[in-house]
Amino acid sequence: MISTLIMVMGMSIWGQMALEMHVLSDIMNNMGNQQEEVYNFWCNGVRCNEHDDTIIPEDCTTEEEENGSCGFGFIPSSDE
Repeated sequence: MISTLIMVMGMSIWGQMALEMHVLSDIMNNMGNQQEEVYNFWCNGVRCNEHDDTIIPEDCTTEEEENGSCGFGFIPSSDE
C-alpha cells in the first residue's frame, strides 16, 4: 500500500517536472527567435538622434510610424 502511494505521488511530481521543463525549453527556444526592435527618435516632426536637454524626443518603432500611432515628437496643443 505504501509503495503504491509513493509510486503514485512520485509519478505526479515527475509529471509536473516534465511539464515545467517543457515550458522552460519553449521559452528558451523562443528567446532566440525574437527580433530586437529598433527605435527611431523624433523631435518636432524631424528625426533626431542627438538633441539638447530642452527637447524630449519621442521614440517610435518603424511599425508605429507605419500604422500612425507615432506622434513624431510633436507636442499636442494646449487648447485641446
